[in-house]
Amino acid sequence: MSTFQVLMLFCGIFWTATYMLIIYQGFKDKSYGMPIAALCANISWEFIFAFTPPIYEHSTMQRIINVLWFAFDLVIIYQLLRYGSKEFKNLPKTIFYGGFGLGLGLAFATVFLLSVQMNDGDGAYAAFGQNMMMSILFIPFLYRRGGLKGQSIWIALTKMIGTVFSTIAFWLYVGSPNSLLNYSVSEFSQIDPAILNPELLNVPFSEFLQTTANLKDSVLMPVFYVGTTIFDIAYVVLVILVMKGVLNFGDKVEQGEVITSGADVKEKERVKEAELV
Repeated sequence: MSTFQVLMLFCGIFWTATYMLIIYQGFKDKSYGMPIAALCANISWEFIFAFTPPIYEHSTMQRIINVLWFAFDLVIIYQLLRYGSKEFKNLPKTIFYGGFGLGLGLAFATVFLLSVQMNDGDGAYAAFGQNMMMSILFIPFLYRRGGLKGQSIWIALTKMIGTVFSTIAFWLYVGSPNSLLNYSVSEFSQIDPAILNPELLNVPFSEFLQTTANLKDSVLMPVFYVGTTIFDIAYVVLVILVMKGVLNFGDKVEQGEVITSGADVKEKERVKEAELV
């Protein structure tokens, strides 16, 4: 197993933990734990690169992880459809569900066509781009709810750590002078599709990836690396400040009350019942 694959394996482990924690917190707080736009992009990417891969496929290990993440996102979508409309009380349910459906369709088209346009069979541009979008959206997500409903410090930390592993892997890989091949877009039409399968080539997957997109000279990928890292750190800091009571976004959730977790909800209900008695 190459260094690149080891780093991506750790990325997969921490992101899997992130998904599981989001699902756990969502059911605990009767909410959903991922911004809607990010969720649409996430599940689109996972479906495309798990079930409809281009001729230059992910490794078997990565495809298994993609399928697992897709299954987790299905659960998060269930939480969104079950609990999400309650957080948009002034929005008719038909518009809420219809808007989600439209967003999902547009996200799928964008992820797929971006990868085709960029000759990016690995989906790196789409993956890092939507990850940065998610990192940015978690901050207004936190502000709008006024607390940690559907969120936790562990979600923030595991997401950040998982992204750090993938960032290191791609940063080292992109900067590597020992790439296997460096095809231009025009040269792709002359390549036998069979050689674009890493398992047929029997080469390290990190080297194989260099054939699917010219990431080595990319000026966009470093923007994703740096931007995502900055907003991940900012989100972790904000969550800690909210937990410690240093930061209070005000009355954002239900009837002027700031809800931070499922336990807080139960405690508020207990206090109300005691007052009635």
